[in-house]
This record gives sequence, structure tokens and C-alpha cells, in this order.
Amino acid sequence: MRSRITETLERLVEASGRWKKWLLPAEEGSAFGALSAERRTWLVKTGCRYIWQEPEALVARQRLYDNLRRVGMDPEEVVLGRIEHDMDKYFYAFNLVDLNNLL
Repeated sequence: MRSRITETLERLVEASGRWKKWLLPAEEGSAFGALSAERRTWLVKTGCRYIWQEPEALVARQRLYDNLRRVGMDPEEVVLGRIEHDMDKYFYAFNLVDLNNLL
């Protein structure tokens, strides 16, 4: 069963209305669906923290995790690996690699 997590998060972020505060001046007054797919994706990534614990989001996330397990992947490892990867970008960008060794 497909998780439909992308569609679920997009719908919940749109319904929350919080995405409007991140509109660019040229986008003011635009409907969520009228924005480009790239902008909607950015707004969902930015605003999904507000809806992450909504029941629909929890169900979609659990389905996604179940699907990953079915194909032999560990969802927690996938999520933590992505967080680590993204944090590494900042460590390198701000020259923080091996900072603990210097302290």
C-alpha cells in the first residue's frame, strides 16, 4: 500500500496556512496550488514541522516505514543517515570538522 506521504504532507501544510508567511513578494496572494512544484516542495519541507504529528501524517509516515521494512531497509537508519549527511554539510561549510579535538 502506497504511503502517499508527499501528497499528505502537501495537503496538511496547505490546510495549515503557515506556508503563507514564506511567500516571496511576487507570490503574495497566490493560491498554494498556483505555485510552482519546486516552490510547493520547498514550502512543504519548511512547513511540515507544524503538521508532523497530525494523525494523517503519522499514518502516512508509518506506512512509509512499513514499506521500507518490507524491502529490507531500516527506516530509522535512513532518517538518521540523512540527518547526519545534512549536518556534515554545515560542519564543512563552517569549518567545524574535528572541532571537538581542538577544544
